Amino acid sequence: MKILEPKKRRSKIGLVYLIFLGILVLSSVGVTIASTIRGSEISFLEKERQALKLENEELTAKTLSTSSLSQLSQASVSLGLVKPQTVLYLNTEAPVASLR
Repeated sequence: MKILEPKKRRSKIGLVYLIFLGILVLSSVGVTIASTIRGSEISFLEKERQALKLENEELTAKTLSTSSLSQLSQASVSLGLVKPQTVLYLNTEAPVASLR
């Protein structure tokens, strides 16, 4: 069995520590980059959510205003849909078409 001299043994231990430290630094950098990317994605999604929420509120307000009775009555007048002066009822007993 070969016994290493103390100087060579220390250099091998130092090399192992150096490699281990390098791996730790690289993994730390990788985790930092990944968390930065996730943070920017979350920020983008939050901005998009806020924009969609605002658009939803605007569309809800527009729906409420256009479906109000005053708006509907104005639209019906502009389309020529007014209350008739007289009401005519159709005779439902008369045949419309006969089968022969």
